[in-house]
Amino acid sequence: MSYGQFSSRHVILVNRGWVSPQKITPQSRMEGQVQGQVTFDARPSFIRRNVPEKDLWFYTDITQMAEKYGTLPILVDACYESSIQGGPIGGQTRVNHRNDHMMYACFWFSIGAATLFGWLL
Repeated sequence: MSYGQFSSRHVILVNRGWVSPQKITPQSRMEGQVQGQVTFDARPSFIRRNVPEKDLWFYTDITQMAEKYGTLPILVDACYESSIQGGPIGGQTRVNHRNDHMMYACFWFSIGAATLFGWLL
């Protein structure tokens, strides 16, 4: 997790992406560090609890992270296009929504047809 600081002196969290264990310290990947101005476009029950004291984060709890690092409760996820050679690989946060609209439509039209058929008998 990186920090972003604005001219207003507010600090926020920035998820810049995945970093290999060999390059976990910022000093080991200096070419991947961002300089200057940057512009940017409830825990599931089966996941282990975060352990902030050991810096182990199994899910994103923005409030908990902000308290730990002394930042505002804001998290920005970097996209893949923002990746820098030798730096973190952005775009690792994936959101997939189920699209069951056709199934719902078929179900309700079938129920409607069955009801109509029942009324006509």
